[in-house]
Amino acid sequence: MDTMAARRAKPFVQVPLDWAVAMTRATGTPKALVAIELLYAAWKADDEVVTLPAGRLGAAGVDRHTRRRALLELEAAGLVALDRRPGKPFLVRVRR
Repeated sequence: MDTMAARRAKPFVQVPLDWAVAMTRATGTPKALVAIELLYAAWKADDEVVTLPAGRLGAAGVDRHTRRRALLELEAAGLVALDRRPGKPFLVRVRR
């Protein structure tokens, strides 16, 4: 199966970011917003390697400790690969 056909075969959903923020606040799951923001950043950059948009996450109430825990858990689950750079934010490779 070619790449485009494979992509069409996978279920897909578009979620407005403001709705995602409200959902994570309502359900007490800020780490879910980290994953959604990563997917958005990768889509917007048209690249699988991105940095995490900390400013928008901070405005949504996600602190740096929660961001870090979410990234480490996503890495452990095999959903992302992290490039650790001393004194700089992680470079995140989103595995789709």
